[in-house]
Amino acid sequence: MLHNVLAAAPAMVLCLLLQGVVVAICLRRYARFRRSFKSQDLLWVDVLLLITVMLLTLLCNFAQMAIWAALFTFLGEFSDFATAPYHSAVNFITLGYGDIVMSKQWRMLGPLEAANGILMFGLSTSVMTAAVMDVIKYHHSRLRQESPREHGTWGGEERKIGSVGPGWLLKRPLYSRKRPLMSRQPEQPMWGRLMPFA
Repeated sequence: MLHNVLAAAPAMVLCLLLQGVVVAICLRRYARFRRSFKSQDLLWVDVLLLITVMLLTLLCNFAQMAIWAALFTFLGEFSDFATAPYHSAVNFITLGYGDIVMSKQWRMLGPLEAANGILMFGLSTSVMTAAVMDVIKYHHSRLRQESPREHGTWGGEERKIGSVGPGWLLKRPLYSRKRPLMSRQPEQPMWGRLMPFA
């Protein structure tokens, strides 16, 4: 068990470093690209951003599978390099076919790679989700900014740009002696009416 962990430790650390670098690059490039096209509402910009993030994270996961496949080949588990990536991919994505089994000495490397794969795919999914949510928030904020400029409705009727409401509401002060819209001080607190001794 211990020799499996020691053999898998360099591969896991390398995968963590690679994933961290790719995620940092994706986020930094995404923010810079989004800022350069902030004033434009273009469909191809959103498509390009999402495709780029998905491709980079997917290529990073493929590279991590190749790292584990190189470890299996280095340990002498597979004679050809074609079988090692297949077995590594099955372990990394936790597919678990079971058609190829490693030797008893190194079989614990499979669960270790699966645990690493779950973590890396979860991180990749979170980056993709963050990119999608940013696109949604960006367009939602643009719609909120553009909707008052075009036209609005007040009581089912169209109103011009810049109008907030009826004229009597704008001219009338918030606190009026005749009939205030809002009372400065309540007559009696609710707990005072419920509990007179308070």
